[in-house]
Amino acid sequence: MSGRIQRYFSPHSSVRFWHLPVGYEERAFFREPAFYYLDFSAKLKYRGPFDALGRPLLDYTGKIGIQYNPCAVAQYGLGALYDHGKSGSRRSLDISLSMSDWLVEHISHITDGNRFSVWLYDFDLDAYDIKAPWQSALSQGQGISLLSRAYAITGNAKYADTASRAFESFLIDVGKGGVRRTIAEGVVFEEAPTRRLSCILDGFIFGLFGLYDLHIFQRHAGAFHEWNQAVETLERILPQFEMRFWSRADLYNQRPKMIASPFYHKLHILQLRVLHRITQKDIFRVYSDRWNTYASNPLYFCAALIYKIFFKLAYY
Repeated sequence: MSGRIQRYFSPHSSVRFWHLPVGYEERAFFREPAFYYLDFSAKLKYRGPFDALGRPLLDYTGKIGIQYNPCAVAQYGLGALYDHGKSGSRRSLDISLSMSDWLVEHISHITDGNRFSVWLYDFDLDAYDIKAPWQSALSQGQGISLLSRAYAITGNAKYADTASRAFESFLIDVGKGGVRRTIAEGVVFEEAPTRRLSCILDGFIFGLFGLYDLHIFQRHAGAFHEWNQAVETLERILPQFEMRFWSRADLYNQRPKMIASPFYHKLHILQLRVLHRITQKDIFRVYSDRWNTYASNPLYFCAALIYKIFFKLAYY
């Protein structure tokens, strides 16, 4: 069994962490630091492996093996923080702050030319032909979100300082180690720093959430400016993710297009609901409702699942 296939079927696979349920509640007030735009509290059901301090490790099997993933650490922290907001659990808050401390301790400071800071991945990303080390708007955005909220709760400046340094990566081109890419439609933030445009939709949006959190909790004018620019870009390119029966995962492959898995299709729907709630821009509501209709159609669901399986077998 190849490493990629084993990753999907092994009981200890990293996929177990990513596919834990993600929730959304209209009543949850995202401007309260002990919440978030989406409910990641189910991440607390992850059974490991963990390091000695309780930080999650992911088993990618094969030659990659067990690794830290900065995004997984941030999501686990955001899930614990959300649980703290719902239940008042001090233990959940402590877990969240432990994940925040990991982010502070493991951010890499780049001083070659422009000065900025990123959380680096120490393993290759074969699906996009990326070699380690590499950076991601997904982990930058979720790391900023967790640290900004930890700062709002504790007042500890180390969280605010690290979040602000991580923001600088949104100003630096992917070719120079940042997460920014300029295209004809505007500015996008890349989850995967590929040679050509990839624009993984959920990673782009989570990057946006990080910028908005920096604006909310630190009144960061630069982050708010970048947020506005990138939201306008997303308005222009969102129709490119439409497949007339499902949503695309990214803009990397044109033939065949990479379709979103059922899990990520649902995540797109929830993310767009959040964006509509924040911006009141109709386009986000329209696509969220349309894609939700697709998800409720058994024929569309089966077609999307078959398409995804074929794509995985042929191209992964």
